[in-house]
Amino acid sequence: MGDKVIVTGGAGVIGQAICRRLVGSGYRPIAADLPDALQASDFSDDRIDVVAMDVADRESVQSAVGSVVADG
Repeated sequence: MGDKVIVTGGAGVIGQAICRRLVGSGYRPIAADLPDALQASDFSDDRIDVVAMDVADRESVQSAVGSVVADG
């Protein structure tokens, strides 16, 4: 899991740019954002994973991080 990076706000313009930059640097970014934001975004790069996360909700964060860790 050492090459994964969770990008909060990953569905936004800046978040997507950060994800693309991380891919270019050899990382596996995980775009984390609200479900509606993720659905409205275009993640055409299969090297960017997505996970639903509401940073204002502790359980949501724990669940999202847990799924990222479990995926290895």
